[in-house]
Amino acid sequence: MSIFAANRESLGGRHGYLRGQLEGVDPRAGMAVEEARSGEPTARLRSNGEPGPYLHSRVAPRTEARRAAGAISAAAGYVAVWGPGLFYVVEALLERQELTYLLVIEPRAAFLRAALESRDLRPALSDPRLHIRTGTDAGPDDAGRAVSETYLPVIHGAFHLEGSRPRAEESRETLSAVGAAARGQLADLAVQQRFGRLWFSNAIRNLTTFEPAAVDFPAAATMIVAAAGPSLESQVADLDSGIPIISTDTAAPALLQRGIRPASVVSLDCQQVSYHHLLTAGGALAHVPLVADLSSPPTVLRHSGPGVLAATAYPLARLLRGRFPALPFIDGAGGNVTQAAISVAVSLGAVRIHLLGADLAYPDGAPYARDSYLYPYFRSHETRLHPTQSALMEMVLADTQTVSADEAGRRVYRPPKLSRYRESLERQISKLEAEVISGPPEVAPGRRSAYRGSEVHHGNATGVHRFEVPSISSRVGWLKEYEEQLSALSIPTGTAMSLLVEAGGEDRELWYSVLPAAAAFMGEELDVRQSPAVLETALRWTAERLSRVLAAHAAKPTPP
Repeated sequence: MSIFAANRESLGGRHGYLRGQLEGVDPRAGMAVEEARSGEPTARLRSNGEPGPYLHSRVAPRTEARRAAGAISAAAGYVAVWGPGLFYVVEALLERQELTYLLVIEPRAAFLRAALESRDLRPALSDPRLHIRTGTDAGPDDAGRAVSETYLPVIHGAFHLEGSRPRAEESRETLSAVGAAARGQLADLAVQQRFGRLWFSNAIRNLTTFEPAAVDFPAAATMIVAAAGPSLESQVADLDSGIPIISTDTAAPALLQRGIRPASVVSLDCQQVSYHHLLTAGGALAHVPLVADLSSPPTVLRHSGPGVLAATAYPLARLLRGRFPALPFIDGAGGNVTQAAISVAVSLGAVRIHLLGADLAYPDGAPYARDSYLYPYFRSHETRLHPTQSALMEMVLADTQTVSADEAGRRVYRPPKLSRYRESLERQISKLEAEVISGPPEVAPGRRSAYRGSEVHHGNATGVHRFEVPSISSRVGWLKEYEEQLSALSIPTGTAMSLLVEAGGEDRELWYSVLPAAAAFMGEELDVRQSPAVLETALRWTAERLSRVLAAHAAKPTPP
């Protein structure tokens, strides 16, 4: 059996798809394999029949690869290699016990075939830590997506990206996409470190205390989604009669101050600041249905109008929806409540959505529409030397990376956070079948919004929709099962750690539900060698919190 045939036979499981991509590929296209002084094969690039730079040492390619792998920090459990050549560096990296995930990116299938024809790579190809992408699966978008879906800093520690210097020009775009994806995961980690434990604590408390309400929501083809940006003030001056408004919690006080009662309010923030929106609105929201994220503060749910719990892509919520698939789902990507409100409108049948107040920037230094909770809060704390406007500008300029520019005669400030919100919102809209229109609908002459005053009419509603929320007893039953499943988990190490990111498997989903809380127990430096201890601490904390909440429910099974 030839070396290629032996290597090809080992391409099973997750790498089985490579066999088809390697068929009919000329391994000599662009690469020449020669013998190094050590007797091992080495390789060099070829262009138009002319020899180019070497991809490996001409003397001892294996020694060179081990030296390169040794220079990579032991804290890096996730390594991405673009352009592996004949796989010497791949083999050297797989010798590292701390390595948990190795992503190999080779856009030229011919180069991959040349490697498989030149060396016996069966031990490397059978290693569960190795993941290869080639051909059309190795472009910038696909490679970046692969890193976004598999790099978990809590499990993998630090991230390292290794490129091919002789192919630097060819690799530039993909390396940039992969690096951006890794930074995105690290930014997400920072959010988890701040809120992970709060998400979990709020969620399990809500599951044991929140009484679902039978609420009829308007089902309409056209809806308005109101965000709290400064442009909301001018955009709500005249609204088309009878169009239901789905309001973010931030925008609700500003709408109510203008005599506009929304059909529903959507709340996403797990912080207690969400309660300020209710305080600012007074009792005006008492009868407005609320769609609240599973991890909303329990005080918000207790003091709001009738409402329903909704799940996001948060891992614990995903597990819950596995048991209760009818549980409402909202898009909470990046913590952007505007996206959540749009997803609610879509679930209510909207095929045309008018988006108001979604500035996702600070025009003229104004962070929100007036009468949102921020203004009365700052006014209550202002002094002659520190007026409200100063406090607002301090907020606008709090991030040192905020940029500003003149746009249509206005000075507009854009902090990185809002820029990320905008990108996320644009991705959401691009995937929707519904049409999203920036700005209010046109108003026929003489018509006045039916949402002003106390009467609420659903002029274009085709009916009503009632979300299904499981009873407290069924949710508590699920939590008890979840507690038992967590108690049966063992801390993964080595190969088991790398398999946590593989598709399928009950343990994977259970561990994923623990990871956001685990982020809070990490040190300042990312280090894969600390991961088992971090997971053990997080698992213990999760079990203790679950036990406490379930015990409180058993002592007082009905909510206050």
